[in-house]
Amino acid sequence: MSARSRNSYARLAATELGLGEADLRRVLGQVLLAVEQWQQQAATGIEHKAPEMSLSEREAALVLLQDPYLTARITADLAACGIVGES
Repeated sequence: MSARSRNSYARLAATELGLGEADLRRVLGQVLLAVEQWQQQAATGIEHKAPEMSLSEREAALVLLQDPYLTARITADLAACGIVGES
């Protein structure tokens, strides 16, 4: 992804989430750090149990997965993020 694309994504995501770009970049840095730590743990063979979903979360997930317009929603979300050619 080019720097221009990343900057465009950061602006759109910050606007969508109601955050400043600097705040968004800080939070994304924290997410990246957590992912890197998870990758290190996975490489060492430490296995973590996946968190359990509550009944309401499970029902909401099933409703989303059964939405006949799910692919259209995903395509619209990708377009909103500035990702082109992924549909």
